[in-house]
Amino acid sequence: MAFHVFVQAFIALGLIATASATTAPESYIIKWSQDGKDVVVKGNFHQFDYVISAKEQLQAKNEDWCPMAYEILLNMDHSWHASWHQMDQDTFDYWVRKDECVAREKRYVYRNIVESMPDPTSKMPVEDPVDDYVLLSDDDSAVKDDEDKERAGRLLFWTIFAACFLGLLAVAVLIGIFVVFTIPVQNDEDENDKEVEEEDEEPKKEEP
Repeated sequence: MAFHVFVQAFIALGLIATASATTAPESYIIKWSQDGKDVVVKGNFHQFDYVISAKEQLQAKNEDWCPMAYEILLNMDHSWHASWHQMDQDTFDYWVRKDECVAREKRYVYRNIVESMPDPTSKMPVEDPVDDYVLLSDDDSAVKDDEDKERAGRLLFWTIFAACFLGLLAVAVLIGIFVVFTIPVQNDEDENDKEVEEEDEEPKKEEP
């Protein structure tokens, strides 16, 4: 079982390493026109931190971030989200559902206004503009709480199991000690009784 888990973990690490090696380091442009003005975001969206940064910049300017979300989610040419960790994908999906970014009427509008392309001015890797931190959505927090409870339950089970096992082991040791010391004493008493009986019978045999 442990070997099977190890093999699965090794394969997963290999897939992650392969995905990282094949991920294009270049920056991308996502742009759209809305309410008579052009909106442009840039970044290497294969890395989720750039998505977070772009979303925060748009919201700081009171811009709708859903066109960007639509393009990231449905653009199969770049497949940005395929490079993210599962937790990042879950976080992004939560944002999209929360803001209803893929509602039918919105999808129809976004399909006609959003476009994306590699950034021709940036072909080199760019530094991560966002500090490293873990962003948990409400759903992620609930999952983490469930995992903590499950882990605590398993710990409690094994603690009780270990206590019962040690208790049974202690009882077995005590029984063993009792048997070891009791049986020889009983044997000695039986031998003494037999000798006394033999001594009592000898005078009776000598009488005429």
